[in-house]
Amino acid sequence: MRATKEEIFTHVKACVGDQAINISIQVADEYINRDMNLALQMMKEYDATLGGIGIYRGGGKKLPGIYRALSYNEIPMLHGHAHEDGRFMIHSSFAYIEGLIQKLVYIWPWEFFRTEGLSLGRLINKIEKRLPNDLSQELWWSNKNIYVYAKHNFDLRKELEARKSIEHYFELDEAVAVYFLVRVLGTKLESLSGKPIELFLEGWELPAWEVEQ
Repeated sequence: MRATKEEIFTHVKACVGDQAINISIQVADEYINRDMNLALQMMKEYDATLGGIGIYRGGGKKLPGIYRALSYNEIPMLHGHAHEDGRFMIHSSFAYIEGLIQKLVYIWPWEFFRTEGLSLGRLINKIEKRLPNDLSQELWWSNKNIYVYAKHNFDLRKELEARKSIEHYFELDEAVAVYFLVRVLGTKLESLSGKPIELFLEGWELPAWEVEQ
């Protein structure tokens, strides 16, 4: 079975902080019950405190390169169905981690190996000896207990019959919290490389960030 909401929140608290949980719950509540635009703005404002590149830097457009996958957390929120797309949002968050590790293999002074076709679990296995233990353990746990359930095929009929109990269903507050978790894990991986952010942007220039009004 996938990680429970309580287990996910516990890991997010440990890696990101208590505020990440508070913001995730507030974003989901605001989105579902009141103002969708305000909910997205709240998410971006907290995202900006995490450093690195996140949806707060998109300027209304998809992010470039490996960061593009993160943009697919924003798109459902813009189109009014994020409360039904938690699984898709989580899948998109971890797709960024997959792309990032593939990028790191080529720019870090590691032994070379082909990354094409490798699952996130295989990629983590290949690089874990290069990582601090706490980071590798969190990547392992998140992949095994969250990402695997978000990306694998499932019985849609059963999900529709038991919408919130099926193991492949994720609620919006979980998806937002996982996004914040992935952002922190990603910035840690990027910083370990010692490479400038321009290398990850692949020649793109991002606009200065401003809070959307």
